[in-house]
Amino acid sequence: MDKIRIFIVDDHDIVRDGIKALLMLADDIIVNGDATDGVNLFEILKTNSPDVLLLDISLPEMSGIEIAQKLKIQYPQIKIIILTAEPSEKNIFDSIEVGVKGFLPKNVGKDKLIDAIRSVYEGEEYFDNSVSQIVLKSYIQRSGNIKNNEETTKLTERETDIIKHITKGFTHKEIAVKLFISKRTVDSHVRNIFEKFQFKSKADIIKYAIKNGIVEL
Repeated sequence: MDKIRIFIVDDHDIVRDGIKALLMLADDIIVNGDATDGVNLFEILKTNSPDVLLLDISLPEMSGIEIAQKLKIQYPQIKIIILTAEPSEKNIFDSIEVGVKGFLPKNVGKDKLIDAIRSVYEGEEYFDNSVSQIVLKSYIQRSGNIKNNEETTKLTERETDIIKHITKGFTHKEIAVKLFISKRTVDSHVRNIFEKFQFKSKADIIKYAIKNGIVEL
């Protein structure tokens, strides 16, 4: 079985070493590169490319957002997870805008970090529950919590259930367990939801859920 190749970009040795130690516990993940900043990273990428990049948002010379934006153009196949000590509204939305697939606070536990890597590698987006709550609050404040229930008629009951779980930050695997269905079925429903409404990210699903009264804080 091919292992998921990981790069870590953080300017603190103790953080990189700590993440490496945690990921050693996962049989399907291997850390085959790390860098202290964007310049260092892009030099390494000339000869060695990962599947998933764990990227600090606060870095010298070039921010994590700037690095992600550059990667989207030069290495679009690399999936990016942002790790930050400050998951602010601006950082989250800036990350989504540049195509980041996962966003986690640095105090996340080992299991969630590994789940995030696996989920993003398989093509999902992964936003920690605390991050999803920030997105929810932001959209509620922007919309004034105004509801428009007309569009919900396009949803099946199962799709509505899945949207509710997505807004709580659950992965497709976790949703499958909670709804007693297969992960493949969840994947299929999520694809249908994206196609029905032309969503570009799970943030769009959260926005839709709020506007249509599917979920509230």
